[in-house]
Amino acid sequence: MKVLSYTAIWAVAFLCMPLTLFGQNALQGTVADSATHETLVGANVYLNGTAFGSVTDREGRFRITGIPQGTYILRASYVGYRPKEIQARIPEEASKPISLLLRPPKPREYRLHPARHR
Repeated sequence: MKVLSYTAIWAVAFLCMPLTLFGQNALQGTVADSATHETLVGANVYLNGTAFGSVTDREGRFRITGIPQGTYILRASYVGYRPKEIQARIPEEASKPISLLLRPPKPREYRLHPARHR
């Protein structure tokens, strides 16, 4: 009988544990152009060194779920833009939306030299 009561106590304690211990955290936010603030559709957003990631939707929003507690580097990338990395602490950062602004690369200058004809 005593074993049954200890088992019941442990079962209740296990069920009442915070879900953050089991990776139920999520990061969410938007990815946009830093100059125009237009959202970027199809940007890749992921946690470096993990399999956790997402792609932005038509409104430039992303959501990454099931993240275990810890500190990560969140990286956003988009074709034609410089990647952006920020540190994300879980569960602290999981409660607020993240805004990632990507910058296009500096335009290259090309010098044209007239061809010399002989």
